Amino acid sequence: DKNFVYKLIDDKLFPFDIVDAQTFEYHHLYGEVYPDLIYYADKNSVYYLKKNNDLQALEGSDPNTFKEVHEKYGLFIDKNQVYQYFENSGFSIFPDADAKTFEIIDMMRGSMLKDAHHIFYVDNEKNEVKSIANFDPALYKQLSIEFNFNKFPLNVFKNDTEVLFINLEKNELHKLPDVDAKIFMPIIKNDDKIIFYTDGKTVYVTGNRGMNLILLPSADYS
Repeated sequence: DKNFVYKLIDDKLFPFDIVDAQTFEYHHLYGEVYPDLIYYADKNSVYYLKKNNDLQALEGSDPNTFKEVHEKYGLFIDKNQVYQYFENSGFSIFPDADAKTFEIIDMMRGSMLKDAHHIFYVDNEKNEVKSIANFDPALYKQLSIEFNFNKFPLNVFKNDTEVLFINLEKNELHKLPDVDAKIFMPIIKNDDKIIFYTDGKTVYVTGNRGMNLILLPSADYS
C-alpha cells in the first residue's frame, strides 16, 4: 500500500520497514545462468531476498545507476560499486572495485575481471569474489598481448621465457621456477580440464580445482 511493502508468511502479512513503499520497484531478469534473478529498488537502495525471505539492502548501492552488465553471469554495476549475483547467496560486492574503470577480461572460460587497480576472479563454487594479490592490471595488459591464452586455462599464462599462474586458493600470482617455458605445454586433459603439463623434462599437475601447479619430481615424461 502507500505506506508499506509486505511479505506473506502462512497467510499473514508482515511489513518490510526498510523500504520506501511509494518508490518501491520489482525487477525480474531472465539470464542464461540465472533464469529467475530478482531484485528490488526504491529511491534509497537496491534490495534482494535472502534465503530466509528477509529483504536485504545492498550496501552502498545507487538505485538510479544500478544496471546489469552481463546477463549470462549475473554481473551488475552502478556509479559506486560492482556486484556479482550468486544464486545461493544473493549479491556480493567486488572488494574496492573502481566502477569507472571496471571491465570484463574473460567470461568465456571463467569469470576474470579488472579495474585500474585490481584483477578479480569470481569463484562460483564458493560464491566469492576475490581480488588477486600482486597482479598489477598494467602487467595483465602486457601479458594479454604477449602471452598465448588459447591453449591454456584461465589462470595460466606463458610466453617463451616464463610461465605464470594464479593460485586461486591463495589469490596470488606466481612464477613457475626452473621451467623451460618455450616448450611448456598441456599433455593430458580430463573433461576439458587440463590436469597435467610438461616442459619436456618435468611433469606438473594442477592442484585442487586447478588452483595450483605442482611439480611431480619423480614423474618420467618420456
